[in-house]
Parts: sequence; structure tokens; C-alpha cells
Amino acid sequence: NPEINTAPADLMIIPMTEDLTHAVSLASNMRRGGLRVLLDTEKRKFKAKLAYADKIDVPFVAFLGEDEISAGRVTVRDMRSGEQTTASAALILEGLREKLRAAEDIPPILDERDW
Repeated sequence: NPEINTAPADLMIIPMTEDLTHAVSLASNMRRGGLRVLLDTEKRKFKAKLAYADKIDVPFVAFLGEDEISAGRVTVRDMRSGEQTTASAALILEGLREKLRAAEDIPPILDERDW
């Protein structure tokens, strides 16, 4: 079932700056908020990072570049729908938790041994 979350994380953060301070801080905040977070610091192209997130089935990717940092915002892409949202970290966290909770409400497929 593609709806069951088997990904190693709920959110992958892709820092777009050399300075990782903001990305590490965002990862910590999101983890405190209950999300499982990967911080991608690999030296590879942006498209390769997105492809990797897609391959390991991470449902959301956050981009943190100079524009976001200076505005105090985060851009998040829903990897399933392709929809992107830019908002404060607090609003992003709230929205992601809501979406992840909604996905968890889908009942699992039971094996007949579970009856």
C-alpha cells in the first residue's frame, strides 16, 4: 500500500547555503515538534537531492536558501503532489503534522492472522 509511510523520515531539509546553522536549527525545531527529519548535506546537485528524497519515499522536502533565511521562512514541497508552500517554520511544522496525521488515519491492510 503506497499510503503506508515506510520512509526513513517525514521531512528532508536541503540547505541551499554553505552555512548550515539555519538548517541545523530548523531540523532541531522540527524534531522537537515530533517529525522525523533528515538533513541532506551531501555535495551533489539539487536535482540529485530531490531524486534521492523521492527514491527513499520522503513525503516532504524543505528548501532553505538565502531568500528563505532572510525572510524567516521555509519552502516545503509535497513530493507526492508537487505542491510548494513557503511559510514560517511554525506554520510549516503545524501543516506537516496535520498532513502526516491524516495519512496515518488510513487503516492498515490486515493479514488474516490479525483477525
